[in-house]
Amino acid sequence: AGPPSSVDSAHLARVRQQVYQCVSERRVLSLEYRREGEDAYVRREVEPLAQSCHEGDWSFLAYCRLRQDIRMFHHARASNVMVTDRFFEPHRGVSLERFIQRRKTRENRPAKAVRSDRG
Repeated sequence: AGPPSSVDSAHLARVRQQVYQCVSERRVLSLEYRREGEDAYVRREVEPLAQSCHEGDWSFLAYCRLRQDIRMFHHARASNVMVTDRFFEPHRGVSLERFIQRRKTRENRPAKAVRSDRG
């Protein structure tokens, strides 16, 4: 499994279109996803909420059924992407705004002190 050896623009365009369809129609998206720095792909079912592009890097925000939380997915690390025939309803307490607020809170947190027992 996995994407083409070089992620081409046609692959990214297909993923963008599939994510767009799922966001618009509230459909579940099935995909294999590779986390950054890892080689293995994991099958996931996600409920896409939004997608964006930052400096040419496309990604989408989705509720991950495996992790039971909102996650950010990068188009270039997605493979075997399929729009399913299943629909989803928004989860209570799960929203784009809440995700952004959690990220801001995490980024603004002061660095934690590391305790050392060495003297």
